[in-house]
Amino acid sequence: MTENTAAALFDALGADITQRYASGRILIAVDGPDADSSARFADAAAAALRDAGRVAERASAHADAYRPDEDYTALRATLAAFRAEEGDGYLIVDGRFLLRPEIRGAWHIKIWLEGDITLSEEAYSQQLKYVRDENPRTHADAIYDVTHPDEPKRVWGDSC
Repeated sequence: MTENTAAALFDALGADITQRYASGRILIAVDGPDADSSARFADAAAAALRDAGRVAERASAHADAYRPDEDYTALRATLAAFRAEEGDGYLIVDGRFLLRPEIRGAWHIKIWLEGDITLSEEAYSQQLKYVRDENPRTHADAIYDVTHPDEPKRVWGDSC
């Protein structure tokens, strides 16, 4: 994929986001197993929105483990502070486990990243449990393969 192709992919994502949500304080989750890939993807999506003349902010949510007692207090405070601000804007948050039921309803747009990514044994175990328990792919509005983080590809998950 060339740089122009990657830019076109993020321009298309930005157009999709702004078509669905042209105004308001919009929250976007980028959930994926690899922190670096997720952050890079979220940064590029925010840049595409800014290039289109939109206000786009970035944040990261850090969850090292998939556990039932995860505390989302700090993340919810970040989201509430963004929503309380005046004017239109987009907040793109990257992190693991953002599409689990406890936080899933907070997002206007949910992006799922997947791919052939090498994870530590612990991270792999956590990711496998998360995918089996929550099936985050089915809750995503858009799915991207980030096997090659600099060359993401849109994945169409429909069965028709």
